[in-house]
Amino acid sequence: MRIEVRNISFSYNPGQPDEAKILDGISFAVESGTFTGIIGHTGSGKTTLVQQLNGLLKPSSGTILAGDADITSGKVPMADIRRKIGLVFQYPEYQLFEETVAEDIAFGPRNTGMPEEEIEARTREAMKLVGLEYEQFAGRSPFELSGGQKRRAAIAGVLAMKPEVLIMDEPAAGLDPGAHTAILEMIENIRKETGCSIILVSHNMDDIGRYCDQVLVLDHGRLVLSGTPDEVFGRAGELASYGLGLPSGRALIRRMQALGAAIPEEGILTEEQAADAIEAWWKEKR
Repeated sequence: MRIEVRNISFSYNPGQPDEAKILDGISFAVESGTFTGIIGHTGSGKTTLVQQLNGLLKPSSGTILAGDADITSGKVPMADIRRKIGLVFQYPEYQLFEETVAEDIAFGPRNTGMPEEEIEARTREAMKLVGLEYEQFAGRSPFELSGGQKRRAAIAGVLAMKPEVLIMDEPAAGLDPGAHTAILEMIENIRKETGCSIILVSHNMDDIGRYCDQVLVLDHGRLVLSGTPDEVFGRAGELASYGLGLPSGRALIRRMQALGAAIPEEGILTEEQAADAIEAWWKEKR
């Protein structure tokens, strides 16, 4: 599913003395099956923006198209949109509430009136996608799981609805480095296995540089930069003015350049790419 955002703005208490404008004239598109990252300093409007995309909040002005449907028109059943555009909030494990993992994951499909056979099939498939073995975890209480396992179970509950777009708001927040990496690899695998689009809100530039096809940069509610990771992170000075840094691989190459190493930075975002570039430069230098 393609999402197109056309000149949306959003304010709390519009027209009142305490009106607060959160989003200002934002336009972009997310193509089907792609991985889009949204970055920006705290308070830049990232979470407010993604809440517009599945109708939790409605823009004060502008249009959002989800496929052929104008979700801002008031004529589209939002329950249908939210089945197609899944939103995983930050710390989603706090929303677990059923007695077992399987029952929690099945909650959404069951509320739509699906047959039990379909509900079980979706639950099994969702658990497989997030790396929770059905026989081991289905009957367990979600509150007995580790932090990373709880988060996987919560994400599975959204996946059980088979969304065409999956929005993740800081999905690895608060996890240790190993669990952080595992969650991001899981998200990329979900995209490959299901073909759904991923929209990732993150403060981690390494994750954005490693996984994303497109990067959107917000500052004070405005879209100030967009492009491929290589294009966006090639504008380090502008990013710094918005309080943002570079992926560690690109930052390392820039430090090497400052020391006199003639290593091109284009195409280098990850630490692995930086290591390969430095090795090639050193061999050539010798």
